[in-house]
Amino acid sequence: MPTTTGVELNLSPTRYSTDLSLRELRQAALVHHYQGPIVGAYYATINYVADVDRTVKEISPSRFCATPKYITLRLTLDQTIYIPRDFTGDNCLSSLARDHEGKHANAETSAVERLRPAFLSALRSAIRDNPSDSKPSAAEALSALKKLIKSAIERVLDQIDTERARLNLAVDTSVEFEQLSHACEGRALQ
Repeated sequence: MPTTTGVELNLSPTRYSTDLSLRELRQAALVHHYQGPIVGAYYATINYVADVDRTVKEISPSRFCATPKYITLRLTLDQTIYIPRDFTGDNCLSSLARDHEGKHANAETSAVERLRPAFLSALRSAIRDNPSDSKPSAAEALSALKKLIKSAIERVLDQIDTERARLNLAVDTSVEFEQLSHACEGRALQ
């Protein structure tokens, strides 16, 4: 086991974009079978880099095992809220879009924060699962370990997607949709 295994999370500030029109956002919602009122959109990406110490031990002539002293996973959550450019001159509509899509951004952040410890467990599990069979080169030994780490990280990212979907359902309730329909004197649905 490495002496140090860690997870660093960088939550980038939420970006706001008015690059898309309400019509474009509605078309995108149709493609994704979204059923609620469209007042904006939310998009996020989670990027990661696993910094793995390249220590390799030669256990017999031409047989190598990866034995890293540290593994640090660096995650970055980038979030963008799209406010329809049609809403730009209307403070009520802009605030409505910012507030509603902000709830989705908070759901994403909450999912990532809640499952953050799972990344550490996944890294430790990948190290434990590292095949004890040696590889014919140091590069292959490191490559085998990195594949295990990547697979473990991807499993946690899938868990985050599931958790985020659950939390988004809690945002997109019939009560929320009703409020969006009547907010700003109904202008958001025009």
